Amino acid sequence: MPFLRDLRIVGASGRTPCEDTRWFRSRTCARLMAWVFMLVGAGGAVPEGPSKESALLATSQPAKGTENSDSVCGDAESLIASWTDDATTESEALSRVRGYLSVARCRIVRDSTIRLMAWLNKPVHIPTKDDADHVAERDSGKSEPPKRGDAASATSPPERSSELHTIVQKAFFHLDAADRLLADVESKNKDADTSELRRRSELLRVFGRAFIALNESTDSDESRQSLIDVCGELAPYVDDDNKQISESAKLWQVVAYRRAGKPDRALQVARPVLSPPASPMIGLFIRFERCRALAEKGDYVAAISLAARIAVRAESWFEGEDESKRIAVLDRVKTLQADLYREWSDRLRDEGKAELAAAAAEESRKLEPQGRSMTTLVLDESITGIPELTDASSKPAENDEEESDEP
Repeated sequence: MPFLRDLRIVGASGRTPCEDTRWFRSRTCARLMAWVFMLVGAGGAVPEGPSKESALLATSQPAKGTENSDSVCGDAESLIASWTDDATTESEALSRVRGYLSVARCRIVRDSTIRLMAWLNKPVHIPTKDDADHVAERDSGKSEPPKRGDAASATSPPERSSELHTIVQKAFFHLDAADRLLADVESKNKDADTSELRRRSELLRVFGRAFIALNESTDSDESRQSLIDVCGELAPYVDDDNKQISESAKLWQVVAYRRAGKPDRALQVARPVLSPPASPMIGLFIRFERCRALAEKGDYVAAISLAARIAVRAESWFEGEDESKRIAVLDRVKTLQADLYREWSDRLRDEGKAELAAAAAEESRKLEPQGRSMTTLVLDESITGIPELTDASSKPAENDEEESDEP
């Protein structure tokens, strides 16, 4: 659609078309730009300057109709859409920055979570060259078909989520708007203190890029490198003074390293610790990821041993939670233990150790639920420790009814 090029969100002058003339400041223009934004969210593409986000998002555009109408962030976005005039004071501009950042936080921290759970609820394996050789031999009839535990038949990565793509794309739209306002404030007032707002924007961008890299990942070398690159971007947050942000960065760094076929690096990040996690749910999944990385290295004994220690300690981490969550936690630990024993059993059988394989399979069966379905465990937030930005005039935080991030 060529006419969209004339409605670029940012022109060469750094100003939106609605800022260039008096007519374009009118309510009519504001409605038109709101329509363009909705088009972007539904799958359209507005050209922008090159950026890390656009490079990741350009791999494939979100499908039309994927907008989540039940999004917890929708009301806050509606409020922002009502801003029809330019901010006339520094205070008003910073208030709007907080509004944009609040919606971006809502999108990346809350709205993306359920779509990201696919990466945490099943093992992820990238075939190595040896695996490829195994598959080639199987297809040529030179070897028997691999059993469940073989690397070549390991669980495939989750399918790409068009909804996750759209969610992060919307978050980047709001982060871009916040950054433009911050740049304008800084150009007019060299002493303006915008450091915390800048830091918030960059933190959300980094995690958003990590989620996109995971979602768009394939088995190609280029994709693996993209995952490794975002791990590097997450690295500073692993050492963040805020322990909840630090643990969140560790979790997604470990997931990305595993997806990139780097279990050794994942193990370096997810080092064993004795102290309870600052964010119980995030900490629990970090430990699950360590178990999976150990299994990918072939160290099933260490993986099963760690899972057993998690089973002993996890209940105390969630002591203040309701019973349903505690049950879900224990169910998830048992599922992990059962999977590890089952995979180990298959590996032992492949190695001709039938008696040990049978013993491991029996342990797996003991851990499976008896007469009831397992409760699904999900994160409340994809990133913990990011406080709300409260501002009386921006108000988007009022629509996000999350509980406190305090452990």
